[in-house]
Amino acid sequence: CGFGGGFKKWVKCANPEPYNSYGNGSAMRVSPIGWAFDTQEEVLEEAKKSAEVTHNHPEGIKGAQAVALAILWARQGKSKQDIFLGIGASFEYDISVMVADIPRKFDVTCQGTIPICLAAFRETENFEDAIRTVVSLGGDADTNAAIVGS
Repeated sequence: CGFGGGFKKWVKCANPEPYNSYGNGSAMRVSPIGWAFDTQEEVLEEAKKSAEVTHNHPEGIKGAQAVALAILWARQGKSKQDIFLGIGASFEYDISVMVADIPRKFDVTCQGTIPICLAAFRETENFEDAIRTVVSLGGDADTNAAIVGS
């Protein structure tokens, strides 16, 4: 298990405050927010609060909000296509990304992770296929699988 350079510097400083992280950890851990709240406004606000503790960069917050909102919309019965297009438009993610075109690299940023997870969500028919697809891409596979699986 490892930690990013920003975290290592932060944990050793005298006055640890949020350090402007935009890593995908905020999106990975936000799923309970999408299940616990029933309106878009609540979900967006609570996802922001959840992210800000450790990932206070706008991209870290946006990633958490996108995942939590996708969960809410799924709970509300929105179609897969509406969720995919809505998240892409609401958060300005590149939704043209196709699984076959995703480079095999390790990206722990929200802006690099969310489009990959959206593509796996869009291009698969069920939970197991979505998880298998995103894990097969390598990179930050456990985090990506947690996001897609939520």
